[in-house]
Amino acid sequence: MPQLRSLRFKLTAVVLVTTLVALLMLLGSMVVHDVLSTRGRSGQSAGVAGQLLVALAVALPALLAAFWTLRRFEHVITRPVSEILVQADVRAQQLQHTNRELAEAAAQRVLAQQEIMRLNQELELRVQERTRQLELANGELALAMQEACSANAAKSAFLSAMSHELRTPLNAILGFAQILSSDRLPSTLEQKKEFAGHILKSGRHLLTLINEILDLAKVEAGAVNLSLEAVPLQEVIDECRDMIAPLAAGRAIRLAFPLACPWSVTADRTRLRQILLNLLSNALKYNREQGQITLDCSRQDDGRLRISVCDTGLGLDSAQQALLFQPFNRLGQESGKEEGSGIGLVLTRRLVELMDGQIGVHSIAGQGSTFWVDLPLAQSGPVVAVAATPAISASATLLYVEDHAANLALVKELIAHCPQVRLLTARDGESGVALARSERPDIIVLDINLPGMDGAAVLALLRADARTALTANAMARDIERSMALGFYRYLSRPLELDSFCEAINSTLDYLAQQSAPKEAP
Repeated sequence: MPQLRSLRFKLTAVVLVTTLVALLMLLGSMVVHDVLSTRGRSGQSAGVAGQLLVALAVALPALLAAFWTLRRFEHVITRPVSEILVQADVRAQQLQHTNRELAEAAAQRVLAQQEIMRLNQELELRVQERTRQLELANGELALAMQEACSANAAKSAFLSAMSHELRTPLNAILGFAQILSSDRLPSTLEQKKEFAGHILKSGRHLLTLINEILDLAKVEAGAVNLSLEAVPLQEVIDECRDMIAPLAAGRAIRLAFPLACPWSVTADRTRLRQILLNLLSNALKYNREQGQITLDCSRQDDGRLRISVCDTGLGLDSAQQALLFQPFNRLGQESGKEEGSGIGLVLTRRLVELMDGQIGVHSIAGQGSTFWVDLPLAQSGPVVAVAATPAISASATLLYVEDHAANLALVKELIAHCPQVRLLTARDGESGVALARSERPDIIVLDINLPGMDGAAVLALLRADARTALTANAMARDIERSMALGFYRYLSRPLELDSFCEAINSTLDYLAQQSAPKEAP
């Protein structure tokens, strides 16, 4: 090791120098002594050389002894020192290694602290984000709960109002029916006609309420199947005008309808008529006496047709407009003056949207409202005029299979005014099949929901005959099922007399066309 070699060299040099100095001092003292002695003795110069030789002879062993002593001292002194230095060097290396480990540990600790700080910051950000999301979720939950409470309250109010709305026409129907059937309450013929008119009006109002509820339920359940086609708009407008004209005349409300609308729209004809009737009925209901209802059609730039219904009523403020298309909200219910379910506009909007249309309103309080509907334009096809058929025009034999006595009595009363029609009745499917096979009627009217053998089973036995199906169930799935089974027409209850007569006449026309001889090519 460099330190050990340096220490050895220094010790050797010190011993040698010390020995040489001692020898030189010894020799010097001897020379001085001899010189002084020789001055007293003249002529004895030869003795000096001898003394020098003697001194050298003495100094050489002394030098050897010093060297030997040095080696001994080196073995005794330097080896422990060397071991100490080796241990010190090992300790130094260990210390350096320890220092490096400590430095690395310190660096790792710094990195760990930095990682902990980063994780803390990340955790804090996550906590903040989760807290924000939780606050948003709580806000949405609170809003949903508020909406649910509002909807529940609105539904409760709706059920309460509907209970009143349903009982009101029922009260009129049952009350006037009791008067007409009573022998103790006198009434003239004119009064009886008036009472019958009240019964008819109340029954139709009750039917409208029920249909609105059922239609909305079907729309919400996605069970409405539309038959989209090119519908000439003028035909539907004329039908709606004929239906509301008597009601408008009763309040001296003028109707301003287009004389000729050349466009057709892509829509379901029945639902389009329902939409326009609802808008026109609202315009009539909320209009002022001697007001006006204007229906207008205009082509839009986006390839749609806008149908506008404008009234001269009280109009709507912004708060009323915001709630206009919300379910179970009925305008005018605060005063209790207006009848209705409160779902007519909701149903109208859903039907318009199902036909790829839009609906909106422009209203100014005190000046009136304009409701508009945009529907896709369609290419108009040939218009076929359909004549009104208030009664059965041709002679025929009609078999009516119905288990309900009141419905049988109704059809019997109707056919009684048509002497050219021969009516056969049956109360169940088995009797109906037997009569059909024995009498060979021209038309068979079946109730689909017959006890025992239902209408579908009866039809399966009478596939070769023309037929018109009649059922008390007015849901769309029964219409589809009936037409798929092979029925020629479908009528839903309550039975409209004009629709019944039109169905019989169209069936007779169909039979006449099928039986007419075909011209040879």
